Amino acid sequence: MSQPVSVPAMPVQERAPRKAWFSLDNRYIAPAFITCILLVGHLSFGILESYPKTLLAIGTSIALELVLGRIFFNKWVHPASAYISGISVGILMRSPAFWPYALCAAISITSKYVLRVKGRHIWNPSNFGISVMLFLAAEMSLSRLQRRLQRT
Repeated sequence: MSQPVSVPAMPVQERAPRKAWFSLDNRYIAPAFITCILLVGHLSFGILESYPKTLLAIGTSIALELVLGRIFFNKWVHPASAYISGISVGILMRSPAFWPYALCAAISITSKYVLRVKGRHIWNPSNFGISVMLFLAAEMSLSRLQRRLQRT
């Protein structure tokens, strides 16, 4: 007895999802938009203290975010949030020195990992960093004033 032989039908080619020629991850949209606003604002109104100080804040934020994300979560976190925090610090800080930019960025990013409730940070990191810097600056200004008064 012979068994009927079935011929397989033509294989149906499944269509792969069509990839766009240029695709942008959603996590990059906010940083790109903020960067455009920053450049337009600085070129029009001079809102930055300087490019190097802002780049220092951005670099410090991203580097610390990557290190702390690796330490706390054992994975490399996406740096978009740190980039936005660095830009915010660069816009909001005003100092003739470079170190306040790096310190404020470090405080901002560290606060995301230290001050947490139910696994989420509780404040806007850059606003927290700026607030801490204002308290530190007020304390430093007060101690300078006291030293001057003691000399006279």
